[in-house]
Amino acid sequence: MRIEAMVRRDGGRLSQKADSVANAASQASRASRQRTFSPSADGHSPGHSLRLFSLFFTCGVLSAFGFWTRFSFAFALVILSPYLLYLSYSHHKRSLIHFLDYILGFLCVGAVFVVVDSLYYGSFQRDGIWEITPINNLLYNMDKSNLALHTLHPRYLHALVNFPLLFGPLGVYLYVKEAKSLVQLVCLFLKPRGSLRRRFHILSHSRPLLDFVMIALLASYLFCFSMAPHQEMRFLLPLAVPVCFLLTRHLRKIEGGVFKKLLLGFSAVHMVVFIVIFGYLHQGGVVPSLRQFAKESRANVLQMPVSDRLFSTDYPLNVIYSHTYMPPKYLLDQDVDDPKILLHDVAGDLQLMQRTIDTLIQEKRPLYLVTPASLVSQSPEMYNSYERITCMYPHLSMEDPPRSPDQLCLQLLRIQ
Repeated sequence: MRIEAMVRRDGGRLSQKADSVANAASQASRASRQRTFSPSADGHSPGHSLRLFSLFFTCGVLSAFGFWTRFSFAFALVILSPYLLYLSYSHHKRSLIHFLDYILGFLCVGAVFVVVDSLYYGSFQRDGIWEITPINNLLYNMDKSNLALHTLHPRYLHALVNFPLLFGPLGVYLYVKEAKSLVQLVCLFLKPRGSLRRRFHILSHSRPLLDFVMIALLASYLFCFSMAPHQEMRFLLPLAVPVCFLLTRHLRKIEGGVFKKLLLGFSAVHMVVFIVIFGYLHQGGVVPSLRQFAKESRANVLQMPVSDRLFSTDYPLNVIYSHTYMPPKYLLDQDVDDPKILLHDVAGDLQLMQRTIDTLIQEKRPLYLVTPASLVSQSPEMYNSYERITCMYPHLSMEDPPRSPDQLCLQLLRIQ
């Protein structure tokens, strides 16, 4: 019995030694594999560095596309760039170097856009200055005299009128819910001490950091655009992204009840009404008028019934568009070298309209004026000498709102 017990004891020891040897061999194997695929000296594996390069380079490319589409995209970059830097720095300190990849992607695509624009318009420089489309757009909008051609508005219009009208009850609800978070965000970043990383860290404890980024994006964009004296509702359309993001956060927290049903119900009605206004009524006569011009210029009007003819048969025609959005000339579908219809857009400048009329009358060609009926009713003495041809229904001009239903159209007048 003693011998059998000793054998069992020695066997157990041998088994434990075998297990320890196997564990040591397994650890050695893992260590060997880790050495084989160890990261480079800068702390990144080649695959990880390539992924970071691709990420930042792609962000630079997309930023260039956004900036060249609309210069106001730069306001979003001012907010999003610190957030991206914080994310990269929180994962690896040396990944900040890859911000150069972002700049490289932005410059590469930007250079392509500059070359394409310059080749299309025939020159790389104007008055010794490089033709960079978003910069030119920004400089144009910084000149108040240029904006006066498109109507000047009070500075509060975006914040107190356009934003609530565009987003309806949900936009007002978001105003109320995010007021406290915005104050908290401003107070934290106005403190003189503390690193950017520490401030982001403090914010992330109260709610997800991306929420504050969206709040900052919404507030800064609204503030910057409120500084411009010309304020159209369509300028706020990019805010749909942060607004939808933040509303999703809040609506998930509202339990089913009367308030939520009323909020969503009124918002649905608001959306339907504004789809009709901006999708059908607003500037609705511009495209039909151009189609009518194109129809008669392409057809042999002598073979058309007299009741269908709006214009004379003498081409080319001079057509002035006043107090409308810029008419898209491509809808005329005419030969560029031999146009039958010459469009002249005078925006909202009545003095420019009169000077253009005086100049074109000298050419002894048929001359027509297209302008909102609401504007004609405001200054009848200016338009009494012109022959009214027809009206294009419906047409709503927010700059010159109609005072009666019969003014909800775009008038076509014959000057000579």
